[in-house]
Amino acid sequence: MLPLVMLILVWVAALVFALTNGLHDAGAVVATLIASRAASPRITVTLSAMASLAGAILGGQAVSRAITGLIRIPASDSRLLPILLAAVLGALTWNFLTWRLGLPSSSTHALTGGCVGAGLAFAGPDSIHWLGGLKAADPSLTRSVAGVFIALILSPLIGFVVAFFLEKASKHLLASAHYSLNHWLNRAQMPLMLLLSFGHGSNDAQKISGILALAGLASSVSLTISDTWQLAAVGLAIFFGTLFGSWPIIRTLSRGIFQVRPINGFNAQLAAAGSLLVATFLGAPVSTSHVVIGSVMGTGAAVRFKAVNWQVAKGILAAWVVTVPASALVSAGVAGLFRLAWTILAC
Repeated sequence: MLPLVMLILVWVAALVFALTNGLHDAGAVVATLIASRAASPRITVTLSAMASLAGAILGGQAVSRAITGLIRIPASDSRLLPILLAAVLGALTWNFLTWRLGLPSSSTHALTGGCVGAGLAFAGPDSIHWLGGLKAADPSLTRSVAGVFIALILSPLIGFVVAFFLEKASKHLLASAHYSLNHWLNRAQMPLMLLLSFGHGSNDAQKISGILALAGLASSVSLTISDTWQLAAVGLAIFFGTLFGSWPIIRTLSRGIFQVRPINGFNAQLAAAGSLLVATFLGAPVSTSHVVIGSVMGTGAAVRFKAVNWQVAKGILAAWVVTVPASALVSAGVAGLFRLAWTILAC
C-alpha cells in the first residue's frame, strides 16, 4: 500500500512541478516576440502552449535518460521512492518561490539540485552519480551531475555567441534595408517561437517523465502507463502552466535586459531555438530560460555593449547560482524527514 501512496505523491508533485515549469519558461519563450509586437500576447502564449504540448509528446526520450542517470540507486532499492519525492518537492518549492518573485529561474537547475540534496540526505554521497564517462552505445551525453552542469553552463553561452554573430552579420547584410523589413521580421519570429516552444516542451517534459518512469519502476506497482502517456500528462501540465505564464518574467526578459526590436527578436529567437533543439537531439538537459536569456544578451551586446542592463543580468545570474544549492537544501530537509519516518517505521 505504501509504495502506491508514494507513487501517487510523486505523480502529483511532478505534475505540479511541470505546471510551474510552464509558468516560468512561458515568459522566456514568448518574451522577444511580445516585446517587438510581432503578435498579441494572448495569441502568442496560446500558440506557444500548443507547440510545447506537441514537443512533449513527440520529442523522444534522450533527455530523460540523462536525468534518471543522476541517482545511482537501483529501482529495486526501496529508498528510491522517498528520494525521488523529496527531490521533486524541493525543486517545486524553489520554482514556485521564484515564479512569485518574477525571477526567470531554471527548472532544470532546481530538479538537479533536488536530486543531489535528496540523495545526499537520505542515502549519502554514494547515491549520486557525480562523474561519469560516455558510453558508446548510449546516445545521452550527460548521465552525471558534472555532465548536466556542463550542459547547463555551455547552453546559454552558445546561445549568446550565436546570437551575437547573427546580430553582427544582420547589421551588415541589412544595413540598407527599408524600414518595412520589420514587418517581415516580426512574421518570421512566429515560426521560430513555435520551434523554440516545441524544443522547450520536448526537453523539459522528458526530464519530468524520466522521474515518473523511475518512480514507477521503484514502486513495483503494476500500472500500465506508457512513456507516451507519461509525456502527454506532463505536456498538459506544462501547457496549462504556459497559458498562465509569468508576465513579470516576460517584462524582465523583453525590456529589463535589453530593449528588443524586430531584428533583435528574430536573431535571439533563431539562436535560442537552434541551440535548444540541438541540445534536445543530443540528450542534453538544458534550461530554456537560460538559453533565451543568453541569446537576448548576445543580441544586445552585439548592438552596443552598454545597451544591455548588466545589473539586471547580474541579478539573473545570481539566481542561477543560488538555484541548485537552494533546491538541494529544501530537498535535503524533506529527505531528512522522510528518513526519520523511514527509520521509525522500520523499528
